[in-house]
Amino acid sequence: VHLDHKHMGVGGDDSWSPCVHEKYLIPPVPCTFSMRFCLISSSKSCFDIYRSMLPK
Repeated sequence: VHLDHKHMGVGGDDSWSPCVHEKYLIPPVPCTFSMRFCLISSSKSCFDIYRSMLPK
């Protein structure tokens, strides 16, 4: 599994121009992010699982 924080465009305005418009470029700067995974079962709804993980 490969998880990315951001995705950059793959090309310009057409299929033969590889340039990404500058406003869509992601600068190579250090960043951190986190993700939380949890098991999902059929006995609980996704909303209930999400609510149970929120800080109180």
